Amino acid sequence: MASCKLCGQTIRWDKDFVSELSGKMIPLEEDPNTDQPHKCEQWKAQHRRYYNCKDCGAEIYFDGLHKSKNGKFIPLDKATGEPHQCEEK
Repeated sequence: MASCKLCGQTIRWDKDFVSELSGKMIPLEEDPNTDQPHKCEQWKAQHRRYYNCKDCGAEIYFDGLHKSKNGKFIPLDKATGEPHQCEEK
């Protein structure tokens, strides 16, 4: 079995699962019964896009796991990974 170069988790490859954009095989989670793409947290962190808060200028980002009850994304603080507590200038 192969392992993810970033997180070390065991992954597997299947020729039936390829990216429509690049044509390359997509790494899958180890369990052969799920066929779920590998969700590497290190990869997500390296490819995360940061924004500056419009009010205080602090660096923030958005993550699909952090949403409000009405489905809006909650801004997260780059330094802490916690919900951003805006301190207006």
